[in-house]
Amino acid sequence: MPAYTAAVPMAKRKERRVAVAAPSERPPARPAVSDVEPGAPSALLLFCPFCREAFEGQDRCPDHELALVPWEELPGSESEELRAEDAVSPVDPRFGRGELFASVALLFSSVLCPIFTVTEGEDARAFSLLEAATDRHPNLWTVPFVAAIVLSVTLRRRTIREMLGARLALLILALGPPASLGYTLWRVSTNADSLGAALHRSIGVTPEWGIVPVLVGAVLLAVGSVRLGVQTARPR
Repeated sequence: MPAYTAAVPMAKRKERRVAVAAPSERPPARPAVSDVEPGAPSALLLFCPFCREAFEGQDRCPDHELALVPWEELPGSESEELRAEDAVSPVDPRFGRGELFASVALLFSSVLCPIFTVTEGEDARAFSLLEAATDRHPNLWTVPFVAAIVLSVTLRRRTIREMLGARLALLILALGPPASLGYTLWRVSTNADSLGAALHRSIGVTPEWGIVPVLVGAVLLAVGSVRLGVQTARPR
């Protein structure tokens, strides 16, 4: 009888060890996206490729009627580069387009800015780009003309292939505004010196702050044209 009683605790201790070891089993893995049957609502967290909103238990976006995809398959995400035929939004600032939009804004706004002042004795008159262009320097219309062309190209060239094809043309256009401005300042200074020598008067020409938006806009246009359509690889 004592021998039978001593065997009971040993059996209990063995059962306790088995009960502790049982929870070590891993829970079943979540089903992959590819395992979900087409048309059936997925329990995974999926995203709309247009609004990028997250939905669970659905296979289509209720607002845009688009098939939901995992985060890694979202268009334009860091884990996937755009293909040559993929189009971006007309106002997408990526791929150098932001610099082009900024250059257009600066070039258009520079039309109303003073670019030089003519001083004769105590009299001084400042000329804006618009006044100089409508007076004797029509070549200054190059500045808003270039801005209009760049805006049109940026809005129409939306795929990677189209953007890459417009880089050289935009880079050449970037030379137009500073070249026109420099030619105008040289011509005004030369005419002022000739007129002052003929009239025996002192006539001076001073550049104004309005040349800064033109030059900065041209620089941004050159930078944007170089970066247009170029995708930078980013780590996930």
